[in-house]
Amino acid sequence: RLFDEYLNLGGFPEVLFKPEKFKIRLLEQYFDDILYKDIVDRYSLNSQKAKDLALFFTANFTGLFSLRNVRNSLKLSYDTVKDYLSYYKEAFLFFTLDHFSYSFKEQKTLPSKVYCIDNGLRNAVSFKFSKDEGKLAENLLFVELMREGKEVYYWKNKREIDFVIKNKDKSLTAINVSYADEINEREVKGLLEFNEKFKSKTHELVLLTKNTERNEQGVKLVPLWKWL
Repeated sequence: RLFDEYLNLGGFPEVLFKPEKFKIRLLEQYFDDILYKDIVDRYSLNSQKAKDLALFFTANFTGLFSLRNVRNSLKLSYDTVKDYLSYYKEAFLFFTLDHFSYSFKEQKTLPSKVYCIDNGLRNAVSFKFSKDEGKLAENLLFVELMREGKEVYYWKNKREIDFVIKNKDKSLTAINVSYADEINEREVKGLLEFNEKFKSKTHELVLLTKNTERNEQGVKLVPLWKWL
């Protein structure tokens, strides 16, 4: 029950102690304070553009994006999108994740993924209170990896790996999040595909689930609540 609350309402302490009807209102206030006081006022930005771009990222969190695609979707200039995103990152509102590659050029030219600092903030201001637990679980894991100071990427070939951790000994840990107990075969296959490509470097393959725990073809299936 506590994990479910954290998954949907995030980790701001005061929110957890508010009556139910005030929780979302408080999260909306937090979001506005971060956006307008910490970002718009501080950098003298256009408040409507800043809000539109922030809402775009909340709606597309955990998804792939490129600056050009965002520019085309919102009719903002390339530099505006680039600058505003850097301000969001400085204020710890949004973060981006690069593609894993030993080629720096490939790493920087492929699309990035975007994540939000807090699931509660994201849910409070998205167009509907999201029941997409898969994305919320992935976002939660990203925040935890950042908190631990991990060097993290995503990887995509035929299938996608949610998180590739580059460990201090140069080995790699690959993690997929499948917040369910009926495990889709593609989640395991993606990890095995990654392992095949980086066999000499891969240290651990992990699939985070809802409550399922077992080993399958060298992949560790672990409940997300337990891993956290």
